[in-house]
Amino acid sequence: MTTPPSMRVPTGTGRYSFLVKNAMTTTKKETPADERHGLQRQFLKFYEGHFVLDARSGRFYRLTPSAIFLLKAWSEGAETRSFSRLLREQFDVDLATASRDVELMLNQFKGLGLIDTESAEASS
Repeated sequence: MTTPPSMRVPTGTGRYSFLVKNAMTTTKKETPADERHGLQRQFLKFYEGHFVLDARSGRFYRLTPSAIFLLKAWSEGAETRSFSRLLREQFDVDLATASRDVELMLNQFKGLGLIDTESAEASS
C-alpha cells in the first residue's frame, strides 16, 4: 500500500525544510552574559586529570596541570580575574610568572573557544 501524496512528508527540500530552518532562527533569543557563561561552563567535561572535552564541539584537549586547574576553577564559578592568585596558591609561583601564564592561557582558551571573550576580558 502506498501513501497518498497528500499525506507524504517532504524531506530535505521544499516547504518543510524552510519551516524547520525558519523555526531554528526565530527561536534563538539573546541570553545575558552571566547565563551564557553558565551555559558555556556546563559543556566542559574533565577526564583523567589532564583531558577536557568541549561537549559543544566534540573536541578533546590535553592540557597542562596549571591549565586544567584554572579551567576547572572557571567551570566551577571562579572569575578569571582571580586566576593569578589561584595559580600562585596552587603552584607556588611568583606574581610576574603567574600573571604572564594566566594571560597566555586566557588567550589560548579564547582561541579554542573554551572561555568566551567577555569572560576573559573581565580579568583585565
